[in-house]
Amino acid sequence: MASPRRPRATGIEDRNLLYASEAGTTPLSSTIRDLFLRPSEGGMSAVVHRIALFGPHGDITNIVSQMDVIKFFAARPEALGPLADATLGQLGVLDSAREVVSVDPHTPTLAAFAMLASRQLAGAPVVADTGDLIANLSISDLRTLTGEHLGVLALPVAEFLALRHDTTYIGYSVHTSSLAQHAYFNAAHRQIGPGKNDIALFTVVPATTFKDLLAKFVERHVHRVYVVESLERPRVCAVITLTDVLRLVTSLAT
Repeated sequence: MASPRRPRATGIEDRNLLYASEAGTTPLSSTIRDLFLRPSEGGMSAVVHRIALFGPHGDITNIVSQMDVIKFFAARPEALGPLADATLGQLGVLDSAREVVSVDPHTPTLAAFAMLASRQLAGAPVVADTGDLIANLSISDLRTLTGEHLGVLALPVAEFLALRHDTTYIGYSVHTSSLAQHAYFNAAHRQIGPGKNDIALFTVVPATTFKDLLAKFVERHVHRVYVVESLERPRVCAVITLTDVLRLVTSLAT
């Protein structure tokens, strides 16, 4: 029997490959560990965010994303055993947290995205002078941005997001900005995600259980959440991404 033809790679791609006929017999734990997290030489991990299933002729038959795996566990918390009801504090998420890279709300938006790119980050919390979380800056905020609109990236991050989300952040408001009527900020470009200005939509606290963390990812369809001291005192303690969740699942399963 001829070997299946693998799809041709084109440059650096954020995906791995799995032969469709093997998908039904490949354990989920192995899929997460070996395909999503991709351990490489030297103990490093070359993470990908989606796996392409391909047929015998190299045709892509399906795509499985990290979010798909999170949805699977969120719908079946019993599969996680004791992990489901453990809190983030009990799981040591705060003890092992990496440095939180944040964005100053007064920084020009272009400079903020340049910083994210240099750190290989897809998003970061926007933190006020008081230390409180006020918003989330993500590469998804660049959706629909075209060449003629690049000038809006000179705006301070807080003003850019206020216009983007039709709201107000620390004095920057859609109601007072001189660029409120700019073509890029018309109704067609606003409100990427419902009520995104509400920090409760993308924050959790140390007492949040693991199953509730999964539910937050799924219900809000976000790719990162911020652990804060409390909703009344939203100081960011840690950032949890979909990749972090998969790493936690595999580390506790081994």
